[in-house]
This record gives sequence, C-alpha cells and structure tokens, in this order.
Amino acid sequence: MIDQAFANGGGNIGIIMNTVKRAQELAQELTVLYGEEIVELLHSSFLATERVRKETELVQLLGKENNRKRPVKKIVIGTQVIEQSLDIDFDLLISELAPVDLLIQRLGRLHRHDRIRPFGCEAPKLYLLGCSPELEFQEGSKAVYGGYLLARSQYFLGDTIYLPGDISSLVQAVYGDQKIVLAPQGKEKYDKYKQEANEKHQKKVDKAKIYCLKLPTRVRTLHEWLENLTEDKSDEGGHSQVRDTDESIEVIALQKLEHGYGILFGEKAGRDLSGKIQEKDIGMRLAGETIRLPRPLCMPYQIDKTIRELEDIYRKNLIEWDESSWLKGSLGILFDQEMNCRLNGYLLHYDQKYGLSYQREVR
Repeated sequence: MIDQAFANGGGNIGIIMNTVKRAQELAQELTVLYGEEIVELLHSSFLATERVRKETELVQLLGKENNRKRPVKKIVIGTQVIEQSLDIDFDLLISELAPVDLLIQRLGRLHRHDRIRPFGCEAPKLYLLGCSPELEFQEGSKAVYGGYLLARSQYFLGDTIYLPGDISSLVQAVYGDQKIVLAPQGKEKYDKYKQEANEKHQKKVDKAKIYCLKLPTRVRTLHEWLENLTEDKSDEGGHSQVRDTDESIEVIALQKLEHGYGILFGEKAGRDLSGKIQEKDIGMRLAGETIRLPRPLCMPYQIDKTIRELEDIYRKNLIEWDESSWLKGSLGILFDQEMNCRLNGYLLHYDQKYGLSYQREVR
C-alpha cells in the first residue's frame, strides 16, 4: 500500500503501532527500503527534550498551516502519542488493530484539514494491520489492550465508518454486552479472552476496595477517614496492594563521563555538568532530560528491584542532587559512550532516531 501510494505521486503516510518495540522494528525496516529522510519515528520512549523537538518538527511539516513546505513523500511511524494531541494531517493512515474508540481517535489524523491530496489518496483510507478471523492477535497488542476488546472491535467494524455519526453506535456495541456470533474455534478463543478481561477487571475492583471509605456511622476525624484498614499497615505494603500493571518509572537520562556526567545530545553534550547543578539553567536543563523506562522493568514483579537499582545509582553517582531544587527527588540512569546502560537484567540502548530500546540479558 505504501509503494502504491508513492507510485501514484507520493503522499504523507501515518502508521500507528500498538507498542514502541513494534514501531521501532518497522521504522528500521522501512528506513532500509525508503531512506532516512523519508521515515520518521515518534513514541513515548524518547528523551522528553528529543520528543518535543520531534513533535515540533512534525507539526511544522504536516500541520494545518503548512502547504508549501509539506513533504512530497513522508512516512511517520508512531504509537499512541500520535493519536493524542498532535495537530498533524496524513493523506493515508495505517494502524494496528486497537479498541474501536482509539481507532476513531486515530482517524482524527487522517484528512484532518482541507487540502489537495495526492493522486490515489483523494478519499480518506485506513488500513488495519493485525486483524485475524481466528482471533490470533499480535502478542504486544494483546498485552496492551487485551484480546477481548480487540476481538469485539474487529467484529463490529465495517468496511466504512461515517464520522461522527457512527461513533456512538460503534463504541456502545464494542463496550456493551451485545452478543457476537463466531465460528467454534474463534468462539473458544473469544470466551477465553472474555474470562481474562473479567478477571482483570475484578482484580482492579478488589485492589480499589482497599482504599474505599466506609459509609459513616458517626462523625469521624480526617485521620480516621484516611486510616488504612488493610492487614499490612505500612505505606509500602498498602501501595503494593493497589499497584497496577500500568505503573511507569520516569528517570533522568545522562551520559557518564570520565569525570562526572553530561547530557546525551545538544550543544552541552560531552561536557561535565555534575559540578554545575546549582546553576539554575544547568539544573533545569538536566531535570528536563527525562525518559520513561521500558514496560518490562516496571511490571509488578520487577518494579521494586528496578527502583532499588536506581537508588543505588543515585547514591553512587548523583547524591549531590539532594542539594538541587530542580533535581532533588529524581532518579537517573547513566549511559556509556556507546549509549548503553544496564539495569535490572536488561541492556538499554539509546539511539537518536529510534529512541530507547532494550533486550533481556542472558545470564
């Protein structure tokens, strides 16, 4: 479909994947086919400063006001960050299967503004990846959204969507209890997905009950209202009981130098800034170099060990942050000269084009 669009005179194509890893892999493949200048990548695993820069550049290229500088050919690969807030406009949209409300939101980036479209892209078209009559969905998509919503979204989606008229009926159908008719093999998988969804929902309800306030039987003090009634009275124990799989850890990403540390990119890259954190512009700049750690490091069975290792890094390398109003309370990681960093059994690597990637180390 990309070759066809480009063969007809070009176009600006958006591709939305459900996981960072899938987006990175696709970007690498398409860069080989179409070149560095054609392919752009945007997701949540870029440094905050780099992500802002990339978003600004994309809006300048593909935003509402830009007609003269709009590229002839461009492929923008991203994750959910594209569907959320960027006012960018694609001639053609490709997306992995996702819950229907998110697909509708993604459609908001397709033919968003009135402009003359390239030949072959005159009508708004969305191509869906990862659909399966047997409900064999991609593992990353199932991990993010669950097979149940993917199955129902696929079932109720037709060949044509009329916006905004179809929004309410589609969302109600997918998220409601309307029964669907499937072949025996598909029904068996669907029933399994439904059971998993119900169990996950019940776990969330049970966790939320820990901090629910009881109906008052008398006038209570604020201290009594906030009393933790779980068996584990410690803050850590209480938080661990309500901790959910969507928890994330944001850290400041820096490069370890021979003496001290510095930022990864920019005019100050390669310079030791560790002795200058009391300077307002330096402390503020370092505080902005944040990045979200990969999901495997933040899972309930990993997150405590991840935090302990981050605290270790802090005590050994960043303890002077205690004296900085900008950096106090933050955690950090230190990349080496090859942009690698080891944390809790994972090798992290940062690349300016592809962002943060990771792989499990074999021991």
